[in-house]
Amino acid sequence: MTRTSALRIGGFVAIVLAAIGTLASFSVVRAGGVDGAVYLVVNIALAIAGVVLLVLAARSSERH
Repeated sequence: MTRTSALRIGGFVAIVLAAIGTLASFSVVRAGGVDGAVYLVVNIALAIAGVVLLVLAARSSERH
């Protein structure tokens, strides 16, 4: 497995996990829980990390 494909896989996994976690966070917030907002912030950070990994993979593949 090349570095580029590993970055792509990591990026997609992070984004998918953030999407699933965001749905769960909305459920907690709608049910009246306070913790959902904290988890939502964590999921946003996870999504940003996934996007950064995808950008790094794209830049890495352009160089090779």
